[in-house]
Amino acid sequence: MNKGRRISQWAPWVAACTGITILTFAIPFILTLAAPNEMKWGLLSDISQTYGAVSIPLSGAALLGIAWSLILQARQLRIENADRSRSSLRELLLQSVEDPALLVCWEPPMYPMTREEYRRTAFLSAIYNGWRAEHANGMISDDILRYAAVRTMRGEAGRNHWKNTRAVWHTEASSSDRKFRRFVTIMDEALNIAEAEGPPVGLGDYFLPDQIRQEP
Repeated sequence: MNKGRRISQWAPWVAACTGITILTFAIPFILTLAAPNEMKWGLLSDISQTYGAVSIPLSGAALLGIAWSLILQARQLRIENADRSRSSLRELLLQSVEDPALLVCWEPPMYPMTREEYRRTAFLSAIYNGWRAEHANGMISDDILRYAAVRTMRGEAGRNHWKNTRAVWHTEASSSDRKFRRFVTIMDEALNIAEAEGPPVGLGDYFLPDQIRQEP
């Protein structure tokens, strides 16, 4: 019973192999019957070789197109994964800014500072990392990044944050890609421009004092 079942399972494969073998040996006779009487095998061979020569560059171009498409897809996948990772990290950072009790979950400050200063530092880190991601993805140009950074570094908090953390950014950029290194260079340029304009706007000078409206 099992032997008959095994034979029935192999029967389609045997029939297919037999059919292919017969077709292979029959192809020359089929071509002879299909071709006009005056057409010779040598001419058929020349035509076949001509089409073969034409198909080689076309096949090569198609293969290159497929390879380039796969490269672009892999690059896009890396960018999307990096964006998701940065977005998740930024979300955690902002949660810790909203809840100061979570600040101790991050690394200790690089220099003595108050809790409020550390919250500002964390928020500015989220801003600068957001700029880095947008610049890396081509969403903002060098000029727009420089303009935004100069405006931020006109303030005391933004300027001091980059001055205090630029060494860390440079260390990370030295082992990263060209885009990251370019980002750090532009941020340094923005710092130089902001410092050339004069002293920063102090934290207490951002806004006018809140006025209490007097009811008549």
